[in-house]
Amino acid sequence: REYTRLLSRLRWESRRSVLAAARAQIAAERHRAERDRLAHAVNTDPLTGLSNRRPFDAWLNERTLTGSPPTALLLTDVDDFKVINDTYGHDVGDRVLRRFGELLLGCVRPGDLAVRHGGDEFAVVLQGEHLTEEAAVRRAEQFRLAVAAEPWSALSADLGVTATIGVAIASTSSRD
Repeated sequence: REYTRLLSRLRWESRRSVLAAARAQIAAERHRAERDRLAHAVNTDPLTGLSNRRPFDAWLNERTLTGSPPTALLLTDVDDFKVINDTYGHDVGDRVLRRFGELLLGCVRPGDLAVRHGGDEFAVVLQGEHLTEEAAVRRAEQFRLAVAAEPWSALSADLGVTATIGVAIASTSSRD
């Protein structure tokens, strides 16, 4: 009888240990998921779903501290966005920004960084060993044409949207 009680107690202690380990693992997974959710929320623009300024600032600080491959920075904004907001309303303005962000995201490659810098200003960081000034300008022009070709009047009658894009190139070579 004593042996049976001891065996029973050991089985329950073993089960409790397994249960405690499972609970700890579930708690750790919940904690990791919450941390990931918060990190995403902190680094993502809620309107467009693009990265916000924080990842851009982090990239900029990293760029100044370490050597990196040739890089192009495309800065773009919605032309006359205040007029769009004033004429068509802030709801349409928000939809324009969302669609602008979607178009921008459609023009970047994996590894590029597309950012809503603030308001109607956006940035794209292009990097790569074989990046050239011509390639960066070509990508900017592709985006400008995508914005021009978008059927903006579907958001509101007579709505037209254009973009201005600036391109800056940096490389680690001695000639630049």
